[in-house]
Amino acid sequence: MKKSLKLLILSILTISMLITSCFAVNIYYWYALDNYGNPTSNGWYYSIPLVGKVVECQTEADQVDAAIGLVYGNSKWNTANFLPFSLSYLPFRSSDPYNVSFTSGTTSWLSTYFTGVNANTTGITSVGSLTYEATVTYGGSSKTISSYYASSDDPNTSLTRIGIVTTCTEAQQRIIGGHELGHALGWYGHTSTTTQLMHYSANGITVTSVGSQDKYQIDQFYDLFY
Repeated sequence: MKKSLKLLILSILTISMLITSCFAVNIYYWYALDNYGNPTSNGWYYSIPLVGKVVECQTEADQVDAAIGLVYGNSKWNTANFLPFSLSYLPFRSSDPYNVSFTSGTTSWLSTYFTGVNANTTGITSVGSLTYEATVTYGGSSKTISSYYASSDDPNTSLTRIGIVTTCTEAQQRIIGGHELGHALGWYGHTSTTTQLMHYSANGITVTSVGSQDKYQIDQFYDLFY
């Protein structure tokens, strides 16, 4: 009887430790800040590979702007070589399924499709429903990590949508495409470091690759939960 009781207690403790390890994990990087410069409290990871596609834009010429952002963004995050999958994209006229749409137009036009567009907007990302996965700890503070399953089967709730303002220069559109894909991959908020792709402004920033902060912020989510 005593032996059985000991085994039961040991089993309960083991399960408790496993639960704790899954839901109170210490993480080692947090660079994401909100609009007021305070650390954000959440992040997410994509639970399936990203497949992008340029969809309807304000004009046919704007499709080129959206494609520039899509192709450049895919290239930069793939080159960083830390994601558990490769980002890919489809031709404009393809009927194959995708889960990240790229569009482009003026801020006025984009405001009919995205919430929060204003005169200073250069790019914007809208994600669908997130599923809570775990609470992790960084520097004594709690962070909520969610998973995100995106599918074109239900564009209103699960399709990631990225908009690029067409009045930006081509160089800016490249950076914006990569930046907005970073949000889709799990970056909530921005870094204040100008050498990083996830800096809050595309103006005057000449980033040519995914930086260490860009990578480490979300790499840990994929390592822990993907």
